[in-house]
Amino acid sequence: PAGIASVDFWYNGPSDYSGYSLYHSMYETYYAVENLIDRGFHCTAALTKMWIELGRAFSDSTILPFDLENYAKQLSFDTKKFLAAHSVSYQRNYNLNMTHLQVLVENFSKNTKDLQQIINQYKIKNRVDREDFLYTENRKGLSILHYRQINDFLMDFERMFLTPHGLLGREFVDKHLLYATSQYDSYVVATFPSLDDYNMDRIIRNGTTVLENMQRQFALICSTLDEANFSIGRAI
Repeated sequence: PAGIASVDFWYNGPSDYSGYSLYHSMYETYYAVENLIDRGFHCTAALTKMWIELGRAFSDSTILPFDLENYAKQLSFDTKKFLAAHSVSYQRNYNLNMTHLQVLVENFSKNTKDLQQIINQYKIKNRVDREDFLYTENRKGLSILHYRQINDFLMDFERMFLTPHGLLGREFVDKHLLYATSQYDSYVVATFPSLDDYNMDRIIRNGTTVLENMQRQFALICSTLDEANFSIGRAI
């Protein structure tokens, strides 16, 4: 919700058994983990080592290993599912141009792919060790500030999709217009979370209609994607 890329670590049992009966109960204790779930804490230790190694890799990377193209691929996949579920009804009930949203996401995918290819070229052509990189310029004539500019863009990438006013009905909790925790299941991520007309009449401001709010939220999402495409285009 804060526009910061994050990662989640966990370990599971057999593929046909994704949970266990003690989960979130008073019996999920240190003793249970030590003697039943992870004897010797081998899985926990392995997970911790993986987390530390990932942190080290991020710290030592000249360019942050944040893949924009993968982000866009996931958004495209999720957008297709969203459109399949809501395109017809939203166009009919709220006069939303869902084709326009699809085009914006397609342009976003193309732009991020082009930018990622440029970033990948920098990674390939400028593989210098940490000592060499401490000099003002490396063998390709790129300054430290140039890499800083790339990393600043990567760090700010997710923040392009934040709305300062927060999402409708949960203004102080979620601010991300593309992805947020589902209102109905905290273990599920919702795509375009503010475009959810279920029970919207209960959370909108008095004197406004669901139609007005759906159109306002749709316009906000589209303008944000349009601005993101503009920013990525300038970076290219």
